[in-house]
Amino acid sequence: MFKKSIGLGLLSLAILLLQAIETQAQHCPFDGSEAVVIHVTDSTGTPISNLEGKIRLVELGKASQPAEEVETAQKETGTAKPFNPKLFSEPYDAFSWSGNKLEKRATFERLCADCVYDGVGYYAARMTFSDKYVDLKTRDFKVRDLAVEIAVDGDVIQTPIAATDIYSLCTGTGKWSRIVPVEIVINPPAKTKETSNT
Repeated sequence: MFKKSIGLGLLSLAILLLQAIETQAQHCPFDGSEAVVIHVTDSTGTPISNLEGKIRLVELGKASQPAEEVETAQKETGTAKPFNPKLFSEPYDAFSWSGNKLEKRATFERLCADCVYDGVGYYAARMTFSDKYVDLKTRDFKVRDLAVEIAVDGDVIQTPIAATDIYSLCTGTGKWSRIVPVEIVINPPAKTKETSNT
């Protein structure tokens, strides 16, 4: 009888330890998610709001090369997988995994009530932990050289992003209000369509 109770006690302890380990493995839905937030203004300081679908996070110096060519060359040389460009969108949309806009907005407001980047001209791109680094298979934890690429009025503008401009979205690393947007000025002011009142 005594042996059975010891066995049950050890089994219970093992189950509790496994649950504790699993809890530590992922403590929030944003584990492994990284983000870059930008604030785009024209040369007069006016935020630009008409850039949806025109802003991408790309690997610096490889933006104009077709992904297939990069991937083929990297397979042949055995180098790391290519970076898949990420589109920027409004921060509340970029940060959430949910497909429902109301849920995205509610999550953002709950976790980012004191953030400065919830307004006109602010954009964000989310990536995975493995996107951030050159090659996890070889344990090369060198951060990729990334850039923001903006297509405006037929021109493509690239702005390098520092490793310190990439933030973990995991709430264990701090509040989202710690994220400082990268300021990007498009000079001269971007052209916008004029609307008439007639």
